[in-house]
Amino acid sequence: MSLTGVIVNKVIKLPKVTDFNSYLFVGPHPDDIEIGAGALISKLIRMGKKVSFIICLDGRFGSVNCPLLTGMELVKTRQKEALQSAEMLGVKDVRFLGFSDGGFYDPKELERTLVKTIGEIGPDIIFGPDPDMRNECHKDHIMVGEVLKRIGYLTSFTNIMDEYGAKATDLKAMGFFMTDKPNSYVKVSKADFEKQVKAVFECHLTQYPKNSELAKNVELYMRVRSFDYGLRKFGTHGECFRILDSMRMHCLPEG
Repeated sequence: MSLTGVIVNKVIKLPKVTDFNSYLFVGPHPDDIEIGAGALISKLIRMGKKVSFIICLDGRFGSVNCPLLTGMELVKTRQKEALQSAEMLGVKDVRFLGFSDGGFYDPKELERTLVKTIGEIGPDIIFGPDPDMRNECHKDHIMVGEVLKRIGYLTSFTNIMDEYGAKATDLKAMGFFMTDKPNSYVKVSKADFEKQVKAVFECHLTQYPKNSELAKNVELYMRVRSFDYGLRKFGTHGECFRILDSMRMHCLPEG
């Protein structure tokens, strides 16, 4: 990090991830939020925070691990799985935008719909997938992350939100999960982490069939990752994020 970055981060400290009151998590697909931030969400619910989910895409092509379901049948099943998973974490406000999986949608239309929904919820902080993660090759993750990155900062501008026909927010920060550039680590309890694991592997069965090699490998990855991030906060379990407050969201590369 440059000298400027060191000084800026020393003087203008990032807010703590748990310091906000209203949280919005945006996922490309029905299982992404839980994988990216499920343990944090469990912790936030225990703290009495307001948490909402927006799931942008319908997952209709996510049938590689569930070949018996296709099309709208799979869409309905994945919605049901998402609601069960959210309930397990304690989240009641789950909104589906219904755009097609696989990048078969107009990014501008996704942007307009997402902006309006964000305005309805009015969060203090929005989380989504990091579109700049160097290994990210999934078109939907990149596109949804890019849309959030473009519009997040602007949702607090009343005149701009009027152009979208949406309410302005009092947005204070944005957070990115599934990131390779974390600047914030959050210690979570073992119970929070185990709830995250259950929310993924007991609910999203179309994606992670029980006892499948994929489910075992992803769970192993999540356990190693949680332990690694927990150590950084002198705990046994943790999660990491790239957090940008209002100053770092604009014209501040050192953030």
